[in-house]
Amino acid sequence: MTQLADVVAVTGASGFLGSHVLRRLDAHGGFRVIAVARSAKPQSVDKAKWLQASFTDISPAHWARANAQRVDILIHLGAFTPKSGAERDRWSEILLSNVTGLSRLLESLPSTPQRILFASTLDVYSPQAFSRRIDETAATAPDGFYGASKLFGEAVIKAYCKESGAKYLCLRLGHIYGPGEDKYFKLIPETIRRVLKGQSPRLYGDGSEQRDFLYVEDAAEALLRAATCELSESRTINVARGESVSVGRVIECIARESGYRGPVDVQPAVTQPISTHFDTRLMEQVLGRWQKLSLEDGVRREIAWFKERE
Repeated sequence: MTQLADVVAVTGASGFLGSHVLRRLDAHGGFRVIAVARSAKPQSVDKAKWLQASFTDISPAHWARANAQRVDILIHLGAFTPKSGAERDRWSEILLSNVTGLSRLLESLPSTPQRILFASTLDVYSPQAFSRRIDETAATAPDGFYGASKLFGEAVIKAYCKESGAKYLCLRLGHIYGPGEDKYFKLIPETIRRVLKGQSPRLYGDGSEQRDFLYVEDAAEALLRAATCELSESRTINVARGESVSVGRVIECIARESGYRGPVDVQPAVTQPISTHFDTRLMEQVLGRWQKLSLEDGVRREIAWFKERE
């Protein structure tokens, strides 16, 4: 791997993934980090220069106040990300943040980055594509405005880099879980919340639906590797564990690791179950291999994190 560039800007730095990426970059060392977020700088962040701004008003003046004369690598994580399935079509907020905001961010930069890492999503793929293991050539036809905004964002990044000469990696992130996702109403955090309250975990359908879960620190490792790897050409790659487990097994794992011994609340499936299986060969080719945290260990860490917040 090459040395990280001198200046790395991370948008969405106060978010679920962004906070883990900041810590991973800090542990790596040897560069200056500019953390871009709408919120004020938290006490837990020591070394990064904090740039407080929203994508609706970010301008060259914000970078100047942060004494940022250039950005060598842009890690763009900031976006409106649905906290539940009900939010994936909140078109006004998604359009403002993920489309207009991306344009304003790129226009505001003090220099053209050498490399842009764009956090995309598995939601760009067509629902029909999930009938097989998905590689990067699978059909893209998002079933929701959030996925559509991310697919358009990929196109914006590619056009910007074609015009400017920068390289890019569009990273289609899978199901990420771990400490810090308490604002999300997804399977893992919602099940943990319920069992820690002594409530029955809720299972929709027969539990056979499979998903590929990637622990958040492994996702942060992927981002660090994407920032530091040799990159002879721009690529779009899936970022996932490459192993899928059933929803039923996830619920069993959470119950076991939390000490819950009660029943499971089984409800009829709300939507047609779709299993996800991802081909990660290109990810391993570009980013290399590393030992990823097991589901059991990841769930155990997230449960401990939730308990600390009680």
